[in-house]
Amino acid sequence: MRANAAPGVAVLRPYGRGLLQSPSRMKPEPDLPRRRSVRLPEYDYAQPGAYFVTICAHQKKHLFGEISGDAMTLSGPGKIVDECLREIPAHFPGAKVPMHVVMPNHVHGIVVIADGAQRSSRVDGVNGAARRLGAHRAASLPVIIRSFKAISARRIRERFGVPPSEIWQRGYYERVIRTREEFGKTWEYIRLNPVTWSNDSENPGQGTAIPPRAP
Repeated sequence: MRANAAPGVAVLRPYGRGLLQSPSRMKPEPDLPRRRSVRLPEYDYAQPGAYFVTICAHQKKHLFGEISGDAMTLSGPGKIVDECLREIPAHFPGAKVPMHVVMPNHVHGIVVIADGAQRSSRVDGVNGAARRLGAHRAASLPVIIRSFKAISARRIRERFGVPPSEIWQRGYYERVIRTREEFGKTWEYIRLNPVTWSNDSENPGQGTAIPPRAP
């Protein structure tokens, strides 16, 4: 654990042996992880670690596609979101998204930040206010998520005419992944999300989602 970690929080070194390997032999854990924010006010979200992130569509609208059977069929905007998630390492060298899923009205992903991860000097599609974040060279989780949302919203507006204000809900959910076991369970939860959609709290009529923390 790094010296600047919050008390009582053990943060994984993201490239420890086996951490990014798919835990395919693990049993499904459909009830994990909980999507409540446990953001720590003194925690440095730019330090090396792994984070579970959920980002919701504006008003939980089914903008990104639909579940058919046990599989997700991406819409045009959904394909752009998937594309932008895969491009995060190009914009933030040292940051990776080893596992993610785009659902009808939200996105789940594991974001891994390594030692020395930085923001690229140019991030396509980010507005002037977001560009000024370039002064903060560390690839912190909030900067990564804000840039991802800005880039994907711009591309969706350009290709499909959807106003940026109607694409993403403000804020996001996040949780520090503290152990390899928790990493594996989170990986399986994301992998199985299309299968468990009928019981998902983000599925309209299936419970009430906890409001995200505003950035």
